[in-house]
Amino acid sequence: EITLPESLKVIGESAFQSSGVRNVNLPEGVTSIEAFAFASCGWLDSITIPEAVTNIGDYAFTGCDGLTSITIPSGVTSIGTGVFSYCWYLNTVFLPEGLISIGDSAFADCRQLLNIEIPQGVTSIGDFAFRNCERLPVMTIPESVTSIGNSAFADCKQMTSVTISRGVKDIGSHAFDGCSSLAVMVLPEGLAAIEDSSFKDCAALENIVIMTARS
Repeated sequence: EITLPESLKVIGESAFQSSGVRNVNLPEGVTSIEAFAFASCGWLDSITIPEAVTNIGDYAFTGCDGLTSITIPSGVTSIGTGVFSYCWYLNTVFLPEGLISIGDSAFADCRQLLNIEIPQGVTSIGDFAFRNCERLPVMTIPESVTSIGNSAFADCKQMTSVTISRGVKDIGSHAFDGCSSLAVMVLPEGLAAIEDSSFKDCAALENIVIMTARS
């Protein structure tokens, strides 16, 4: 277990990358966790991110195989590129209401991810954001989201149902490619573009429902 001094404000880039840390207590005054700070800490199974944190850098926790649950504090408005990618046993994620964007590959290859809800207020879901989250069962995209990135949910093989609310105008290429269990898709009436191969290899897809203004 690592206990850091209360005076600490910033965890710098690659500060603990590839170290053997298991449990980390971050002081309440920490405001920023920089890029790769805990990347490839394969033994890390417990970390509490303080409420004062407003920045989590790209790939900060990528490859932290031991993490099973994480709560993002309310001051974080953006989850950057690859922040929790390859956290293979990450099961539950709590996202804050003030979140605005989910970056490219943010949760890519979190193969045990079961519980995550995208809050109202998020406007964009990046490329590959949830790619290969094999156990993710259902997904509801809130009205605040306007775009779903390329391959954002590709190869989510156990996903059975997706509801895309009326704010979304563009579904990126390969967005749901390889979602082989996807059976029900709810699309908004105002959707402007379904890009190349968005629903390619969705072998179980039988029902597409168009959400009208009165739905």
